[in-house]
Amino acid sequence: MYAGTSLRCFIKVLNVDDMRTLDSLPHADASYRSALNELKSGLLPGTRSDLLSEIDEWAKGEPSAHNFALYVLSGAAGTGKSTIAYEVARRLEQNGMLGASFFFVRGAEDLSTTRFVFPTIAYQLAQQQPVLMPHILEATRAFLKRGNKQQMEFELDELIIRPLKKVPASHHPVIVIIDAIDECTELAQDLIPKMLYLLARRAPEVPFPFRVLITSRPEYHIETAFESVEFRKGSNRFRLQDIPRVVVDHDIMQFLEDRVSKLRDGSELLHVRPDAIVELTKKAEGLFIYASTAINVLLRDPEHAVENLNTLLADGDLDSLSDLSQLDVLYMLVLKNAFKDYLGTPPNPRIAHMLKTVLAGIALLQDHLSPSTMESLVGVSVTDIRFIIRRLGSVILLDEDDSRIRPLHASFPQFLIDSDRCRDPSFYIDPAVHHVDLANACLSTLNRRGNLRRNICDLPNPAAFKDEIENLAALVQRQIPSHVQYACVHWAFHLCRAEFTLKLTEYLGVFCSTKLLLWLQTLSFMDRLDGAPGALLDLRNWYQVRAPLPSAGTFILRYVWDRAVILAIKTRYSSYTTGIALHWSTSIWSTAVQSIYTSPPFPQLHAAGLLTRIPRLIRSRNASRCYPLVLRGGTCVCAWSKGRTKAYSQSYIPQTDAGS
Repeated sequence: MYAGTSLRCFIKVLNVDDMRTLDSLPHADASYRSALNELKSGLLPGTRSDLLSEIDEWAKGEPSAHNFALYVLSGAAGTGKSTIAYEVARRLEQNGMLGASFFFVRGAEDLSTTRFVFPTIAYQLAQQQPVLMPHILEATRAFLKRGNKQQMEFELDELIIRPLKKVPASHHPVIVIIDAIDECTELAQDLIPKMLYLLARRAPEVPFPFRVLITSRPEYHIETAFESVEFRKGSNRFRLQDIPRVVVDHDIMQFLEDRVSKLRDGSELLHVRPDAIVELTKKAEGLFIYASTAINVLLRDPEHAVENLNTLLADGDLDSLSDLSQLDVLYMLVLKNAFKDYLGTPPNPRIAHMLKTVLAGIALLQDHLSPSTMESLVGVSVTDIRFIIRRLGSVILLDEDDSRIRPLHASFPQFLIDSDRCRDPSFYIDPAVHHVDLANACLSTLNRRGNLRRNICDLPNPAAFKDEIENLAALVQRQIPSHVQYACVHWAFHLCRAEFTLKLTEYLGVFCSTKLLLWLQTLSFMDRLDGAPGALLDLRNWYQVRAPLPSAGTFILRYVWDRAVILAIKTRYSSYTTGIALHWSTSIWSTAVQSIYTSPPFPQLHAAGLLTRIPRLIRSRNASRCYPLVLRGGTCVCAWSKGRTKAYSQSYIPQTDAGS
């Protein structure tokens, strides 16, 4: 045990300002303790013992282990990586060695992005390791002066590496766990390798044993980073597929024996099918998720447990699926058994439609939504959504009446959208088709009267800066419905993956001509304005690639880029920046220019000739790395720079805009 100072006693001496400073770091509920990770806690004692011993030796820096700063654990979907990571985190916390844990979760908005990884790790380090608290607190104050959303290299350097360098080499080992990096979906091809390279370069600089455990599937962009020289010379590597199959099967058999013994009619099952454990172990093919899902199938319907077990062990009626993995066969059995009374010949069209809509939401939505939020977004009633989910309880989790719907494992939604795996058209979700439906749903939500409106949070002073508004996050949750928040953030994601339809262009025309600034204002309240430039670029790219209309360029110019003016701004507080000011009219632009001219931090600028630079800058690679800020007076500016920029976000729109 390394708990030299009681964390509870240490926290008590922190003043309110210190806690407020830490809370100002943008952090996610990503700890292994999060309720989202409850199902990953099921490691059976006595299983995975050799691997856990090896990781324990590495964490403690024992002579028998290679003492690299990084330990990479990789394996295919369903091999139990997250369960191992959870168990390691639990043991390390008991021993006082856990620094932080960040568990990525596909489909959970804050947990499928790198935006929160390093600030969250810093936040947890300060609270888990009392000796580190004052150093991280000091670093956080300095960091926040430059804005709370910065590039990863600055977050890692200023919030983690520099503070930890101030700790003596005699400090006990501190371990950070980053689980399931393959479940990051936001710009993953670029940002995950960048995160990995940063960790490989910077983690060894800490003078005391600071170690990072990373788990992942062997996906190409991740494996490329792991195979680089930097990783090969500075990390331990363990591949779960290298464990002898006989060892894995033994652990799976132990798991099945334990779970079957706890079933209501477990002894009867084994009496009827004494070979059940052995046969299920064979069908698992080394995947713990198969064993877990099979147990869920038996658990969810105890009255038909024997019948369901016979179905799981049968092969006769599955000849058409013989080339699929047993996990895919299991998922198909779950779906067919759940809806066999509704999708026969002929199928019930109403059930078929709402089933496809709900499955598409599970597979393609970029956040886990509650039934009521999904109803507001896609139009399927809460009653019908629950009808679907209740029949899929072995693969879908819904804890309470209006909690968020989430798959028990990321492999299930991936199965639904893969036509080579999900071969029944009743269940297959074609991404291109269903992204159209979701893009339509998002845009119709944003276009609906009253969903986006001026001063949506009903502030007494709509010109107030955001840092002057008390409890803004709670105010946003109260004033902006969750389906509107989802649509604001993700409409462009669904759009750029959707096929072209005239209906989509109609929705886009209304949105861009009447809702653009109101959307920006709402994003500003939500602290998600940084996503606006990327969304508009996605819109432009979708029209250029997908639209078969000669007027596509005219549409973009008329509705989007004619509302953009390029500025070159230099402030006394930051390096050179370039910005896009999104506005409604010439009168508003004139007001905005006057506010810039008369504001002390900005030099006198001339607008002449700047319009000619729009096409070149809009198409530059830098445009995808914009940092939006809103100046007093209501002008939204999306700025980017090679240096660091302090951006203030303002949510006021001038009264000359009549949109509502």
